[in-house]
Amino acid sequence: MKFGVEIEAIGATADGAARMVNGQGVPCVSESYNHNVRNHWKVVYDASVHDTRGNSTRGGRGGFELVSPVLEGENGKEQVRKALKGLRDGGCTVNRTCGLHVHIDARSMPLDQLKKLVALYLKHEHLIDAIMPDSRKASANYFCKSLLNRVNGGNYPRTEETRVAAVNQMIRQVLAARDITALGTIINNGDRYYKINLQSFWRHGTIEFRQHAGTVNGAKVLAWIELLEAMVIRAGEIERFNPARVSNKSIRSQFSAFAGNLVSEETRKFFLRRIDALNGTPEPQGFEATE
Repeated sequence: MKFGVEIEAIGATADGAARMVNGQGVPCVSESYNHNVRNHWKVVYDASVHDTRGNSTRGGRGGFELVSPVLEGENGKEQVRKALKGLRDGGCTVNRTCGLHVHIDARSMPLDQLKKLVALYLKHEHLIDAIMPDSRKASANYFCKSLLNRVNGGNYPRTEETRVAAVNQMIRQVLAARDITALGTIINNGDRYYKINLQSFWRHGTIEFRQHAGTVNGAKVLAWIELLEAMVIRAGEIERFNPARVSNKSIRSQFSAFAGNLVSEETRKFFLRRIDALNGTPEPQGFEATE
């Protein structure tokens, strides 16, 4: 399926980051801020991203956003690998102001599949939280709020019972949406700063996943893309959507069962290592928890 990535990072000027990516044989251009889809990778200024001294790209070696063209298949994923290698080799890194956004093409996705994709994410959002640093769990980050805020007075539920109740309430609303406009209103209501952003559909024909923390680690990015693509496929296969329930199993066990039906064994183990490294472990100040 077609996809695209937006990689926020620090440690280079826009021109410098573009040179790093070009050095890996991936065509990349430094541009002024824009939302235009290009046939090449581009580096743009991002006001929300800044280095530890508060510098943005406009101030020099501060934050920037590397944006891919429309990608597809293994060739697209190889471009992601090379682009990220260029940034890493060039000394770029990330901090808490950085995020990773993945767009999945939704123009030909049936409404029923799109609704079930959102419902599937809602049902397993607490498990996806487990593979994220603290700054990306629940509704800790303004730029990727939980969808559950939409049915809980703008707040994330405080107990497991209220979380499950909110999940099922939201799922009922999502599955009842009569068209994509109604679905977008239910999950975003004009605000794109949620873990799932459907506002991008009207601009790019995509559904945007905003939850993942910033990273220049290719393994993390590709594992996340694999999980999202698998969830898209799974959403198209679901006939009857079962409600969420309170579980007495550990988050690790729940995630293992969830991912085991979706991704490769190698990727499942990769995510379990992430859970072991992140769950209950404070995120280091400034930089991502583990490589």
